[in-house]
Amino acid sequence: AKDAYDFMYVVLYNDGGPGEAGHAVARQLILAEDSADPDEIRHVASIFTQPDSAWVGCFARTMMDTGDESSEEQLASDAVVGAQMFLDALNAQ
Repeated sequence: AKDAYDFMYVVLYNDGGPGEAGHAVARQLILAEDSADPDEIRHVASIFTQPDSAWVGCFARTMMDTGDESSEEQLASDAVVGAQMFLDALNAQ
């Protein structure tokens, strides 16, 4: 659960937002083509595009547990939208 939270936190809250995270990962995948699996990264991100995913709920609840005052619904929506933006940027490369 912590890994799912960490992944989405970085995607959403890095300096450039989800789109820049996707572009950065795409650039790194080019450099690490023999040692990284882009399909696995896409799979992980795609789980977050499903609003009813346990990972989306885990992210939202963990954010609330750490003091975020947003609603669980808003945090879940942020995760779903952010994951899609990340995937769109990753796939555009």
